[in-house]
Amino acid sequence: MKIAFQRRHHHPTTRWTPALLLAVFLSGLSCSGSQKAAAPRTQRESDSIVGASQLPGASVVKKATALRDSAEARRAIEDTIGTSP
Repeated sequence: MKIAFQRRHHHPTTRWTPALLLAVFLSGLSCSGSQKAAAPRTQRESDSIVGASQLPGASVVKKATALRDSAEARRAIEDTIGTSP
């Protein structure tokens, strides 16, 4: 006596469904917002980044930053001169 095996006809995507669900789940975990938001950059930090880059006009930004730094240093010296006894 022969036992006949029934073949199950599966839709081709049913084989991939668990793997697809796992991939979607893992990609969702990797994109979750678990990272802390970075503090916004100050204008000085942005200018420093642009000045150090190879963008057109970066040398002008770098010179302007240096000029601002020297003006702040001069202003700090002037402020200390006025308060000395």
